[in-house]
This record gives sequence, C-alpha cells and structure tokens, in this order.
Amino acid sequence: MSLSVIHFSDIHIKGADDVILKRIDKLKSACVSSLPNNGDVVIAISGDIAFSGTEQQYSLAKGLIDSISCYIAEQKTSKVYVVCVPGNHEVISQILCKHRFRCKTEQNIFKAGAAEAVSALSTK
Repeated sequence: MSLSVIHFSDIHIKGADDVILKRIDKLKSACVSSLPNNGDVVIAISGDIAFSGTEQQYSLAKGLIDSISCYIAEQKTSKVYVVCVPGNHEVISQILCKHRFRCKTEQNIFKAGAAEAVSALSTK
C-alpha cells in the first residue's frame, strides 16, 4: 500500500471567479497524473484557505477540495484524507468549523477552533 501527499498552500479563495476554481478540471487531472492506484492519498492544505474568512469563501473551498478528493477516489480507487492547517487569513470561528471537508466516498476531517490550531488526520 502506498501513501501519496498532495500539498496546497495559500489558495486564498475570494469568490466564485477565482482562477483556481475556473481551472478545476486541469487541477484534478494534474493531481491524479502521478498517483498510483489503490493507495492512500493525503491532501494537505497549509494555511490561508479563504481570503477573509467569509462563509461563502469556505463553502467555495470546501467544494473545491471535495471535488478533487472525490475525483482522486474515483479515478485511482484510493482512500483520500484531508489535513488542514489554518493560516493567518483564517478566521478561527464557527464559520470555519462549520465547513468540514467531506467526500461521498471517504471521510475527510477538517477541524479548527481557538484551542485547535492544527487539524488532525483521522482514519475511518
């Protein structure tokens, strides 16, 4: 069994017209291009997920990560986990905690709070 890590940093989602959201198909293809089949995949997101911490920005980010996670799981028959570390643009609040990253095929964990600066990787 293999373990692969895909790292995103400082995606700074502002709105629905962000370039990263418009290029989701290319991004998904790039993510699976070098992955082996049937391995575990960790998507690590280090900081600055949203630009200013609005609910809309986290919702868009959740959609992005869910789309990538599900695509990887389907294309590579892989278990996909998401680990996030809040950055200085994150507003550690109920809005951030509300938008837990989830995928239909696997459980992904996204935790944050005043006492939890780092999200933990959890298995099923």
